[in-house]
Amino acid sequence: MKLCLIRRLAIGISLLLCVVACGQAADEATASNVEELDTDGFTDEDFDGVDLDGLGPDPEPMVSDDAIDAIADRSEIDENDEADGLVDSADPLDDVIDAPVTTEIAPAKINGGTTAPPPPAPVRCKKRIHATFAIYTYLAEDLHSNGCWTADRTKQDPDFRECHSNGEIKDPNGDDFFYDDTNPSNAFSLEKLRVDRCAKGEKRGFEYMAFRDDRWRLVRAPHVAAYFAELYTDDTRIDDLYYDRGVYRGNATLAKHSRVAPMLNIAPYPPRYTPKEIEKEIVKVCSHVKNHHFIGFYEWHYPLSHDSPYLKAVERALNRCTRK
Repeated sequence: MKLCLIRRLAIGISLLLCVVACGQAADEATASNVEELDTDGFTDEDFDGVDLDGLGPDPEPMVSDDAIDAIADRSEIDENDEADGLVDSADPLDDVIDAPVTTEIAPAKINGGTTAPPPPAPVRCKKRIHATFAIYTYLAEDLHSNGCWTADRTKQDPDFRECHSNGEIKDPNGDDFFYDDTNPSNAFSLEKLRVDRCAKGEKRGFEYMAFRDDRWRLVRAPHVAAYFAELYTDDTRIDDLYYDRGVYRGNATLAKHSRVAPMLNIAPYPPRYTPKEIEKEIVKVCSHVKNHHFIGFYEWHYPLSHDSPYLKAVERALNRCTRK
């Protein structure tokens, strides 16, 4: 009888140790949902304020980072109501955006991007941000900005070195760069080598991150101004990962990196969303973007000329998100 009890006790202890070990393994698996590699180069703080983001000093106080952080506590209902209210509100540039397209206006170069002529009425900015476009078709040059956001046209601008995860590099002499995209399915050491090679000698760049195998991969490299988390699981979605708590929102590991930014698919294929629904999603995500930070837009299937309903949705959303 005593021997039997001892054996049972030993079995119980073994099971307990197994549970503890399994729990630790689960914790380690959770922690590895973001694969990270630190390299020498600029720190996140090097891009804060007006030093390197190119936006210059703010003309007046902007919305604080604490106020933006507090938005995360909103309920889904409140977030939807606020987005609906902004989308339905009038904006000074709506008439310009919706006007029939006649002739192209000569673009004005501002901070490495292109924007439209000054708005018809002065607009006070709540925040000033970068809109980074990863458009693999056509993107109109003179975007209708209210002056509170500036565009980075990474694919169209020859100043950008274009790098891909297969090792391909286009426009190798560009002053800036983008890497499309990190992927946990790729060999880590090879991807690090390719990111480092892409970033070498450049002034500023972007890293796009695909969520694969339930993980992000963030490869820190010199001069990366923003690490864009692609919030769409495929080309049929806008930002489905935005609603999966702990993947992007509520991800403690990503939150440690101040330069992680969202990227949305603004023209899902095949078409399944109205322009107003796309605009609303952009407004929602943009509300979490802090002053002098970034939001990204991806598109693969449709040319984005001025009569494109998808481009109009982006312009309308950004103008509403950034104004006071």
